[in-house]
Amino acid sequence: MEDDGEQPLLSSRGNQSEDQDQLQYAPVAVNTSSAATFVPGAADIPPIKGPGDFSKHFLIESKKLWYLAGPAIFTSICRYSLGAITQVFAGHVGTLALAAVSVENSVIAGFSFGLMLGMGSALETLCGQAFGAGQLDMLGIYMQRSWVILLTTALIISPLYIFAEPILKLIGQTEAISEAAGVFAIWMIPQLFAYAMNFPIAKFLQSQSRIMVMAAIAAVALVLHTFFSWLLMLKLGWGLVGAAVVLNTSWWFIVLAQLVYIFRGSCGRAWSGFSWKAFQNIWGFVRLSLASAVMLCLEVWYFMALILFAGYLKNAEVSVDALSICMNLLGWTIMVALGMNAAISVRVSNELGAAHPRTAKFSLGVAVASSFLIGLVISLILIIARNNYPSLFSSDTDVEALVKELTPILALCIVINNVQPVLSGVAIGAGWQAIVAYVNIACYYLFGVPLGLIMGYKLDMGVKGIWYGMMTGTIVQTCVLFFIVYRTNWSKEASVAEDRIRKWRGGVPTEPTENDVQPCKRRSSDTVSSVPHLIRMRTSINRPPTPVAEEDQDHQPTLQEIINIKLIESGEKERLKELLRERLIECGWRDEMKSLCRAFARKKGRNNVTVDDLVQVITPKGRDAVLKLEEALLFNPINTMLYGASEMPTPLKHFSLLKLMRQRDPTNELYRKSLEVTAKQHNWGGFAFAMRSSKKVAFWSKYARVALLMEIHKHGFGQQTMNGGTSTKPTITRAMNFLRKPDPLARHGWVYSMDDMLVPRFEIVQFSFKSQAQRCCFAGIQNGLAEMAMVEEVL
Repeated sequence: MEDDGEQPLLSSRGNQSEDQDQLQYAPVAVNTSSAATFVPGAADIPPIKGPGDFSKHFLIESKKLWYLAGPAIFTSICRYSLGAITQVFAGHVGTLALAAVSVENSVIAGFSFGLMLGMGSALETLCGQAFGAGQLDMLGIYMQRSWVILLTTALIISPLYIFAEPILKLIGQTEAISEAAGVFAIWMIPQLFAYAMNFPIAKFLQSQSRIMVMAAIAAVALVLHTFFSWLLMLKLGWGLVGAAVVLNTSWWFIVLAQLVYIFRGSCGRAWSGFSWKAFQNIWGFVRLSLASAVMLCLEVWYFMALILFAGYLKNAEVSVDALSICMNLLGWTIMVALGMNAAISVRVSNELGAAHPRTAKFSLGVAVASSFLIGLVISLILIIARNNYPSLFSSDTDVEALVKELTPILALCIVINNVQPVLSGVAIGAGWQAIVAYVNIACYYLFGVPLGLIMGYKLDMGVKGIWYGMMTGTIVQTCVLFFIVYRTNWSKEASVAEDRIRKWRGGVPTEPTENDVQPCKRRSSDTVSSVPHLIRMRTSINRPPTPVAEEDQDHQPTLQEIINIKLIESGEKERLKELLRERLIECGWRDEMKSLCRAFARKKGRNNVTVDDLVQVITPKGRDAVLKLEEALLFNPINTMLYGASEMPTPLKHFSLLKLMRQRDPTNELYRKSLEVTAKQHNWGGFAFAMRSSKKVAFWSKYARVALLMEIHKHGFGQQTMNGGTSTKPTITRAMNFLRKPDPLARHGWVYSMDDMLVPRFEIVQFSFKSQAQRCCFAGIQNGLAEMAMVEEVL
């Protein structure tokens, strides 16, 4: 039996030229820059079956992660080094200058950095999942919305920089440090607006895996920043003013260089220019941005609070300087974890957007293992070199001695904080910002901060006590995130990602446009079976088809996928089990039943397994068994199972099943094949024309109506006499105008009910045609549907 995701439910029978034509006319949308990490339309990884299989997939996923994480880590280190190098040169200017830069970076800029980075991180969820779903046109709009929000936020919080001196005095900083940091903060206002521009750009590029250009720009900025910092701060003696000028210029150089790269057309459809759509659904976007900001700010401000608390200790300048050096080193190492954070958030959001839950989960495991090992190696290096590295940051002997004492705590903190950002990256990629915000409040501020204050002040442990207590809060938070990830239903998260993509289009219409339906040049050999050649349509979330191997073109969702998408939410578990049991017996699958029972028995560790055990497919332990039903449960049995053996499918019911299948049909091939065979057998073109003429009923599926109306156009069904006369032949323009009208389901005949997800019910409560001819046409088509043999024809 073939692996999950490779066994097609509909065979690929048909002549070879027809298959070639399908590939010829299939639209292609592959981002070559991200081909090494994500390919739209690719299948989810199959379940891991052993150590060899695990090793193979681990290596593949590691390559994908490091393709993103390597440049991202380099970029993060370069950008973080801008502030760190400024602090290094400030330390050589004087102790007060170092304290001023440290406090401004930790308190004023730290507050702004956390807020801006957090609000910009909303794009990691939206852009990543939109890219995974193929909606490249939305990426630029999302970035522009984020610019509007972040620039407005920067303007609102700019008084924090202007009044930095009294604010620092208010929170207990010394007179000298507050005055120096206040002057430095006023000069750093341009950096605030650079943050507002840069973070959305970074998330926009990261979601497309365009990391190398960011790394190159950051490297150039770092080299220039180092040279001009030495020149202005030490050589020319500008001191803190020179530090501010160079730091502002470096950040704006990064922003402008990235904008040039985007505006020159390097991002393709992802950037199509400025648009008023950026102002649509702005308040909804603000809410998501604030949720992201709260989540990340609580983490950034946590370490900012550590330096603040150190400022209240005896000999505050030495404590603050020593802790600032440790925080610098921790920050550099966390840049490695943040690079992995960026990589894992891109991987998880892309894979969830493409409905690949197993790949998303596996990618998380690879990222956590890699980050832990990296943190462990860095910690060992610091412990070995703890007698040498403090002199690189300060010439004060008291500061150097305190840094040596804090090194063991720093090493432990590095290991923990290398794993925690990866889990936060998963939360961002999956859109769990609000949940993690609550976790951060509880673990950091209700547990870690009080414990640190007690150990630092009450137990008189000083800086070490404060750090030990607050690090305990980080450990608890990491454990809670591990538990959340462990209990996550990744299949459900994939469905949630698809819903989020639709929601956050922000008013951008998803209905078909004339560009979505592209008639090709008609050939004399065109028949009903060549409908896929004449229509090219996007899926309900604009997921562009990609050329795939011939054996994968007919892939249909497994029964497990359908259950995970819809049926599991219905609450009708017992009804599902009963239907499965009946279908297994009625369709003569006794051999398959015995084989599955044996496999299920081995998994459960017992010999006596009944059919009741086998069909418990909605429980987590039972879902593995249903994977093996793929070869047996073909389209017809699923069709009968959903509708019930006594009911005959109508056009509306048929398309309700196709709706379930399209959600796991990235290339749209299942939908096209079902359409062409059904239309050929049952003359649905005439039925669609009758519906259009009477304006009494309509299919709920807009894509179905597009395809059927185009078939009417091709075969001349518009010449049928339906209302006592000859109607004009419908054109594509008329068809599109018809589709723009609201579906008249509730008002004009069809009542659609999904109270019972297992057996969808559709009732005609009123159906009034204008003429006897229309009623006869409808009755004839209904009778023809009773003889449906679509599956037998295709198979």
